[in-house]
Amino acid sequence: METTTIKATLLTPLFDKQGNFNAGCKRMRFIPIRYTEKYLYFKPANNPENGNVHVVVNSMVVNLRVTEFILKDKAGFHEFLVRHLDSSYDAYLKAIRANEEKIPEYEKEWHSIGEESEVWDHFTDEFLQREESLFLDSVNNGGKSFPSFIGALSLGRLKECVELRNAYKENREYERNRLEAEQEEKDRDLVKEQK
Repeated sequence: METTTIKATLLTPLFDKQGNFNAGCKRMRFIPIRYTEKYLYFKPANNPENGNVHVVVNSMVVNLRVTEFILKDKAGFHEFLVRHLDSSYDAYLKAIRANEEKIPEYEKEWHSIGEESEVWDHFTDEFLQREESLFLDSVNNGGKSFPSFIGALSLGRLKECVELRNAYKENREYERNRLEAEQEEKDRDLVKEQK
């Protein structure tokens, strides 16, 4: 019996194993799971069975925060609704209430749809758009909300994101100090009233 081994590839993840920004650009081993026209998909080599799906964005690897099964299931179900029920979850509920025997057939179909590369790419596009929106919100409010490093990477503005993260930390520290000072003043006023 012949076994095939899948070679791990050294890639640079956006975040390290602890979830911190990988400023040092340390590389990790990843196993390829799918190549599409738009994206390269990988899993961490240290946990390929249970690891989340990762995708290469602007030469760095980003965690999509879903396992391969969940990606196929979520993306397949969404596309199933689009193709058959005009994107309506209510229409799906009506259809299964009317004919519960169809549930296994529907599940099989949306899992099949979830295998399609275009569906994976669409899921990834939507994920990146949400992250870009979070980053741009932080840009627009001067770092009052935490910036998305994934969104910044996708837009090619990673250096700006580091600056926004620092501004966010300063804003949070300033706000914390302000709230503590207000509370201390209220406490002093309360003590004075009690005397």
